[in-house]
Amino acid sequence: MKNKKINTDINIYLVRHGEAANSWAEAFDSPLSELGNQQAKSVSRSFGETPLSIVSSPMLRAKQTAAPLSQIWNVSVKIDDCFIEIPSDSEESDRKKWLQQIFKQEWNMVNRQIWEWRERAFEALLCKKSDTVIFTHFMLINAVISKIEKTNQLVFFSPDNASITHLKVTNERSIKIVKLGREKKTVVN
Repeated sequence: MKNKKINTDINIYLVRHGEAANSWAEAFDSPLSELGNQQAKSVSRSFGETPLSIVSSPMLRAKQTAAPLSQIWNVSVKIDDCFIEIPSDSEESDRKKWLQQIFKQEWNMVNRQIWEWRERAFEALLCKKSDTVIFTHFMLINAVISKIEKTNQLVFFSPDNASITHLKVTNERSIKIVKLGREKKTVVN
């Protein structure tokens, strides 16, 4: 009798937070706007009835986007710094300019802090033991996708607010893209 390989692939759903009330340049930890709250409720209905693990960035807009799904499934949200927004050492008044510059950069141009931020997030995904929904940010989703695609682009695609990017962590400790989230030209907020 041959040994059958057991498929233990893990589904990961990266959900970009709903629309924030303020742009990232205006407020680092903005709550959701009215539309963002509607998007959070809508995205919570995108998942089945079987509860999965729920993880969120510590940022308010991500936690608020996770809240409706957490309530539906009656599952607590684990806060994980690995899925926080891209680190910036810019003052609030300079954040918009900094972000515009980052959009033009490639991975071989970023500082060590940003490089390590991406590596921590990627490793945290590889370590997931069960199917998980992660509420996170535009730049983090791009960081993960660019690493999977082995591209030097910092911004690979434009996930819309409350879009879902589906990944699989394979038995071989690699990550594959199942489906990129819905794209729209939105500001990073």
